[in-house]
Amino acid sequence: MFSFGITEFPNNNQIINAMAKACESLYNKLENLNISSLDISEYNKNYLTQMIGTKDGKINTLRKYAHVLSWAISNNLSNYKDITLLDYGGGHGLLAILASELGINNIVLNDIYPPSVNDAQILSNSLNCKIEHFIAGDLVDVQNYLNTKNMSIDVITNYDTIEHIYDIDHFLKSIHKLGPNLTYSFASGANKYNPAINRSIKKIHYIAEFIDRDKNTLDKKRDSVLAYINIRKNIIKENFTTLSHFEIDTLSNLTRGKVKSDILNICESYIKTKKFPKPIKEKTDTCDPITGNWAEHLLNPFELNSILTRFNFSNQSVRNGFYGQPKGNFKKVIGLGLNIIIKVLPIRLGLYFAPYYIINGTLKNDEPQK
Repeated sequence: MFSFGITEFPNNNQIINAMAKACESLYNKLENLNISSLDISEYNKNYLTQMIGTKDGKINTLRKYAHVLSWAISNNLSNYKDITLLDYGGGHGLLAILASELGINNIVLNDIYPPSVNDAQILSNSLNCKIEHFIAGDLVDVQNYLNTKNMSIDVITNYDTIEHIYDIDHFLKSIHKLGPNLTYSFASGANKYNPAINRSIKKIHYIAEFIDRDKNTLDKKRDSVLAYINIRKNIIKENFTTLSHFEIDTLSNLTRGKVKSDILNICESYIKTKKFPKPIKEKTDTCDPITGNWAEHLLNPFELNSILTRFNFSNQSVRNGFYGQPKGNFKKVIGLGLNIIIKVLPIRLGLYFAPYYIINGTLKNDEPQK
């Protein structure tokens, strides 16, 4: 039987056993999967190879996704097979595929990057896992699709998506429209409280912000080649020819974390008022000015839940993630020790050791606040 170590699941043996069987079944399917032979993008071939190309990789990925998925369905444990689940920003689709293996009958997979949606469909078919609905686009595209199908969502979940959403506040304020009894469960490896992760992500920020890239090294074709600060400078230079070099440099720095349309609005406001905008809170966070894709946004999970509280979500929690099974006896001992520390410490202290976090909550039945 598939083992989850000391990872904390909802207190329901039936669900834990069902999840273990689903992971065991999917693990065996992945063992027989030839990733290189799949007709999918090179981006997802490389991504999947890194994630599940080894035995330990498969185990750790499935353990992590099972953890996230178990809390996603924690409000529907008695009838989880009958829910409609949305994997928002599902990418390659493995989280949704695990949900299918678990027996959830109605699954919607969405991603803003159309090639990933196509790849997820190919992967799910190759693994003989049924996903009913595939949607390429943003949240509004999901809402439009649901309206045409007269559908609503019971559970929205994802892993490593929320840290890339451009306007996270707007996203959180909009999800209540997906269904009247919605449960959310979002997980992110961009854990700002873990010092090692924080340092690693800030290096990613620095590279994205200041270093131009070779187009052959880009993860996705939609990614920008130029350093983000150079893109912002070009946007400002091209649209505001009367600004001085000092003003262009200053506005380029102060519009870090803004997409093109917002950059233009900020510059227009500066020209009228001669007041520079305030910088964003995080000192290194940055996003692609063309797509709005954040380079691992360092979010505060407690603040995210606070936003959702205003829209009638309740029973909210922040949960710590756990480490997988590393190679080597020494690393295994270290990993087990860290997992024990994470489990026994209060949540806020455990975050300083956790590899990822989960936030989840449930929408009340009455109308959301406006």
